[in-house]
Order: sequence, then C-alpha cells, then structure tokens
Amino acid sequence: MVILSRNDPVSGLRVMKSAAHYALPIIRCTFTRGEAPWRYLKPLRANLFLSTHLSDVRSALAAGVPAAQVYPQSAHASAAHPLEVRIAFDGDAVLFSDEAEMVYQTQGLGAFQQHETDKAALPLPDGPFKPLLVAMHRLAAGRHARHAHSHRVGHRPRRPGA
Repeated sequence: MVILSRNDPVSGLRVMKSAAHYALPIIRCTFTRGEAPWRYLKPLRANLFLSTHLSDVRSALAAGVPAAQVYPQSAHASAAHPLEVRIAFDGDAVLFSDEAEMVYQTQGLGAFQQHETDKAALPLPDGPFKPLLVAMHRLAAGRHARHAHSHRVGHRPRRPGA
C-alpha cells in the first residue's frame, strides 16, 4: 500500500505517524507538494488508485491506471462491519473482458445474443481488475491461515532453540 498525497513532506509527517500508529502496512509515502498525484502512479507500479477527487480519478484512468472514486459516506457505512473491507466489482470490463459488450456496441443485440450462445461453454477472458481480485484473495487467505494457526487450541509459540 502506498500513500500518495498533495501535501508537502513536512506536513506528511503526520500522515506517516498516523499510519504507524494504526499499524497500516504502508510501504511508501509520496508527497507531491500540490502537484496532481496521478503522474506518480505508473512509476509506483500502482494496481489501483483510490481518491475522493474525481478529477484525479479521471486523470489516472486516462493514463491507463485503474482508478475509482471513494465517497466520504463509505467510512460511515463501514461502521456495521468494522473488521471488514467490502468491495463490489462489476463483472463486465472489470473482472472479465468486455468482449461481449463490444459485440453488442458494434454489431447490435442479435449479434450479441449469437456471440453469447456460441461461447456459452467458454469462460470470459480476464478483465483489468482480475489480478487485483486474485491478489486480494491471496492476502485474505494468508491472513486467515495465519490467524487460524495462531489460535489453535493448545498452540504455544516455540521457545528459541526448541
């Protein structure tokens, strides 16, 4: 996880201290001194850019980086499930290819229906966010496995040299 902020590095110290206080796994902080953050996304090899600023989201998308706008109300909605991050993915052109949608757009409904009938037994190709979903699943599975291992009945940490 990377924090990308329009703050300057001096005021960014509070951001870094806050991340440390909450034990957030931040690997890098980049402070742009007021410059648009989307220019830093490719050098940081970002897989996803989330921002409350729609103009930054649109600029990131135009630069070819998957991005989405986060609404401030999301923080309030999460109060019902404070230990979970809930993300909903659209299937078409997000998790899966937009090939069927492109057939519909370019050739119409009849061609779309025939395309789907012809390919009904074939899985859709990957979409741009499928690698992100796979990575998130791996992280969650690893976290779950570590949590289950450390909470087994009778499990005690090994002594050094034991």
